[in-house]
Amino acid sequence: MESVEMKMEVPKECYELGLAVKKLLIEVKKANADGFQAAQDIPQIILASLQDLMKGIEDVDKVGAEYKEAPVEAVMAVLAPVMDGVVVLLKKE
Repeated sequence: MESVEMKMEVPKECYELGLAVKKLLIEVKKANADGFQAAQDIPQIILASLQDLMKGIEDVDKVGAEYKEAPVEAVMAVLAPVMDGVVVLLKKE
């Protein structure tokens, strides 16, 4: 099998949104580690990740028209870190 290396320019704002989603996934995993306790875990999850997520959502509005018209790169920028977060979820500790 042959493989090729792909490089693409992606909007920073979309990549940062993906990082924020990844952080949220990891924080939820941490909260579940000792059994989910809503009163204790929800504030921790919110404090650790919600600010980044809200900023990421807000900053996506800054993405240029070239990415809005052909969004493949924008979608890949969000998905790459999210997929990495899913890999973290799948790992056994």
